[in-house]
Amino acid sequence: MISYSKKIGGILIENSIFLKKIHSSIIGIGLNVHQTKFEKEWNATSLKKIFNLNFELDNLFYNIIYSIQKEYFLFTIHGENFSRKYYINHLYLKDKISLFYIHKINDFVKGIIRSITDQGFLIIEFNKKFYSFYQKEIKFIE
Repeated sequence: MISYSKKIGGILIENSIFLKKIHSSIIGIGLNVHQTKFEKEWNATSLKKIFNLNFELDNLFYNIIYSIQKEYFLFTIHGENFSRKYYINHLYLKDKISLFYIHKINDFVKGIIRSITDQGFLIIEFNKKFYSFYQKEIKFIE
């Protein structure tokens, strides 16, 4: 049985802030392709486990690069506001109740991803209040 709630990869974005706005970003992409064994607490899977296929890494790499170039092209045509709205509307599990671990309070909390700040912090709603978190301050659980 395929579980669509398992993680097959991730994107890490490090933003450089200047005058309270994002000045530049470094983006890293990780994708589980051929791995078949994972620690249970990772809640992870791979393309191989989902599709039971071996993937050609070069072909997969070029398809990812092509997709990034298409998105960058949209940004150059439509600008920052369009890209920001697109990004926010496509946040994983946006507007859905999810479980998070908050490092600062050392506790698990149910909340709803709502948006991002101009600095790139994630805005999450807990108990009808909005809080912003830097990437290392909070962990998505489920």
